[in-house]
Amino acid sequence: MVRTYRRVFLGTAASALALGGTVAGTEPFSQADTDTEAGPWPQFQGDAANTGSTDAEGPRRHLESAWNVDYDEVGRWGIRSGPVLADGTLYFASLEDTRMSGMGYVHAVDASDGSHEWRVETDMRARSTPVVADGRLFIGDGPLLALDAENGSELWQSERGVSRSPTFANGTLYATTGNHVTSSVRSRTVTAFDPADGSVEWTFDPATEDVDWKPDTTPAVAGDTVYVGVGMSQRGALCALAADTGEERWRVELPELADGSTIDMTFTAPVVADDTVYISAGSENYWHNLYAFDAATGDQRWSVSDARTPAVGNDTVYAVNRYDGENDNSELRAFDAETGAERWTTTFDGDNVTVVSELAVAGETLYAGTGGDGLYAVDAETGKILSRGAERRYPASMNAAPAVVDGTAFVATYDPDYDTSVYAYVESEKPPAPEATISLDEPGPHCAGEDVIFEYELTFEGVDDPERRNELIDEYSYEWKIDHAIGDDEEPAFEEWSSAVTIDRHAYDEPGTYEAEITFRDSFDRTASASTTVEIADCDGPTAQIETTPADAETTDLPQGTQVGLDASPSESEVDIEAYEWDTDSDSDFETDAKAFSIIVGGESCGDETWDETRTITLRVTDVAGKSDTTSVTLSTESDEESE
Repeated sequence: MVRTYRRVFLGTAASALALGGTVAGTEPFSQADTDTEAGPWPQFQGDAANTGSTDAEGPRRHLESAWNVDYDEVGRWGIRSGPVLADGTLYFASLEDTRMSGMGYVHAVDASDGSHEWRVETDMRARSTPVVADGRLFIGDGPLLALDAENGSELWQSERGVSRSPTFANGTLYATTGNHVTSSVRSRTVTAFDPADGSVEWTFDPATEDVDWKPDTTPAVAGDTVYVGVGMSQRGALCALAADTGEERWRVELPELADGSTIDMTFTAPVVADDTVYISAGSENYWHNLYAFDAATGDQRWSVSDARTPAVGNDTVYAVNRYDGENDNSELRAFDAETGAERWTTTFDGDNVTVVSELAVAGETLYAGTGGDGLYAVDAETGKILSRGAERRYPASMNAAPAVVDGTAFVATYDPDYDTSVYAYVESEKPPAPEATISLDEPGPHCAGEDVIFEYELTFEGVDDPERRNELIDEYSYEWKIDHAIGDDEEPAFEEWSSAVTIDRHAYDEPGTYEAEITFRDSFDRTASASTTVEIADCDGPTAQIETTPADAETTDLPQGTQVGLDASPSESEVDIEAYEWDTDSDSDFETDAKAFSIIVGGESCGDETWDETRTITLRVTDVAGKSDTTSVTLSTESDEESE
């Protein structure tokens, strides 16, 4: 561990305002008021320590949108940061057009219905989650801007550019800052601002004589210490600063990226919980390691690989492995907060289900926003996926954790190609109870080793709208019991598995009578089951047989012009016969498809002479397994003299 001390610039009453901001109007900022949380989710990740955790319960099952903010009010490019909530009002920033346009809005909407209380136009505020405290709203990603939370009027703005989201604690705003008013220049310092007027209380420069370190995260504040990640090219470190002076208390360097790497090290915001500070760091292509350090000393406690974006609650650290290495789906992972021992890992079903937001923990539920697959609610103890909320079939990206308060998860979306908004997800009332049916595509018997195709359906009483029915079905998982042999003396056994996508076929290896059962399970743990019987045969192949009318047609010379009936019904098969085909002229072309038909037998004329006729007719039968058999009959007619 490297411990260094850097100079700290302390503002004075006269000079701090000049360094800090320009004031449109200020009021005293009460220390007592500022140490009291302004709301249930007042800043980035819910609190100054960036835990992403709240004791409030959020929606768990069957997420649906109670309301959303009018698309036209948000802006085409939507929202890349998170919403915050205080005193019944939801605040967020949005982009009007592309990032190059530099224009956006700050919004205040009623948390009960999404109606606008106010909206003000600002320069671009793409990445900064606001902070609400003592009736003021603060937002970075540009000059630190202070607005009146009640009406949106500007109070002051800083002369330093603030990147990332500011953090409020101890009556102070902490932020990573640059030398210029815009945030496009990479941050060089950590700055403490007086929230009353934007004056600078202190500034910390993490650079050393040999490394030009730069801060690169939203600060985390716990007690009297500020924690921030700093980096330079392939190197990174975690710094701990005194919250009142900015003096560096300790610094620990993280392992460098691999030799030859051309990608800068990136960080996620530090998280502090129970005397431990957690940070993930790694390459820009999302491969991160998660580290746990003693918050007082910087001593490392544990680390794990393939884990980023930590959130802490329930004595557990939750993190994301952005890609699982197999089908480009993300994994959610849970670790013991004290030891780093893994508790569970959950991989998403589907294709390219990628978690792109920070995580949020509300009571017993973990929330993860994805880059096009909606918001997932997951059981925090077991990792079981409980429900998914999406405003449409292909939802916009959710780049920040939801603000979770009193049964509602408020989520902001970002996508330049679709209408984007803020959505309020709640747990819907229980949908109608389901009814399940199952049948076979063909009644059978079916052949051993061949696929048996199942047809099944899930219906809901009183739900006739196909779209609503499909929405309800999306909430169900499917459990199959396939290989239950009926009538065996031994204890019946099932081949059993669960899936979010139903199967529709299964091959049985041995002949017998089986029961196939499907159980539909919804997010409220209600089930509907249905079963059907499956007959399985050896399928050695069919036996072709022909019955003639008259019965002795094959052994008797028939008068010319006799009509002979040919019937393949006596053919035998352990499974269904799929095709009956006839070759009536011995040319190996089975030109007639019928189970039974008739022909006229007789001679052919050549001038005045009639010739005797002998005709061979061949039947080919094919069963559902594709196996075939043939048989033939030969019919003869009398000569003209015999006929006379």
